Amino acid sequence: MISPCQPSAVDVWALAPVVEMAAKEKTPLHVLMNRVPPRSGAMEEMVAMIEAPVLGPRPGNRIPFATAFLAGKSAAEAQPLSKAAEEVAALADSVEALL
Repeated sequence: MISPCQPSAVDVWALAPVVEMAAKEKTPLHVLMNRVPPRSGAMEEMVAMIEAPVLGPRPGNRIPFATAFLAGKSAAEAQPLSKAAEEVAALADSVEALL
């Protein structure tokens, strides 16, 4: 199971019951940090609070995600050379490695 989490204290706290449920059900859980700001001084502090493995790729809070969504496309389709498309490709590789 992959659970998304934004890099905020509230989101990390809200993730705790999901981590507990996954452990109780003996379901492997990985956390995806999502909508990560380019300069997040507290990011590593947030990650340290999570009691589950955190995936390496951390997609940023990027405009191509929103504009592609409005067009009914992925960031890779709308702007294939964008940093957003690059981040999604890295995330896909990371998820595939879990399978």
